[in-house]
Amino acid sequence: MGRNASNVGLCVALLAGLALVAFPWLGGGDEDQPIPSAFVASDLAAAPLFDVLAAHDRACRDGDVAAFGAAVTPGYRLAIERSVGAVDRRVDAALLQSRVTDGNGLAPIAARSGCRGKSVGDRACILGKPAAGMVGILCIALSRQDGAWRIDRVAHQPQVALDDATLIAVVESSLLQTN
Repeated sequence: MGRNASNVGLCVALLAGLALVAFPWLGGGDEDQPIPSAFVASDLAAAPLFDVLAAHDRACRDGDVAAFGAAVTPGYRLAIERSVGAVDRRVDAALLQSRVTDGNGLAPIAARSGCRGKSVGDRACILGKPAAGMVGILCIALSRQDGAWRIDRVAHQPQVALDDATLIAVVESSLLQTN
């Protein structure tokens, strides 16, 4: 009986030790889990960033202005409002739906070869090939605000190629800076 009790005690201690090591690394949707400083679309730790892109596209497809506002920073939304206001439009369901026509949106960037990103603190950027028929790269800057990742800027850089390491470093640096 003494040997069984010591084996049980040893197993309990071993499981407790494993739990102490494993639980801090389990994501469980925790927004505080760090994003790797360099990542590709398949990196699980970067999934929260790609989830934001999918939420953005879903909000646009559904024409859900409130969900769109939750997926983007207030500054980005204001920039869009100013841009469309210049041509007497508003951020409404029709405008959002026009952003994802023909399957275009931000989330498909993850499926295109060469998609990658960087992060520094509460800033991250994703770079990848734009939609079919477009040249250059699509650049998406994200910012963590109030514990949630949000899209902060989206830009198309037609003169930059994904294999141009020098220009990519310049673009990434600019996207990771705060405005």
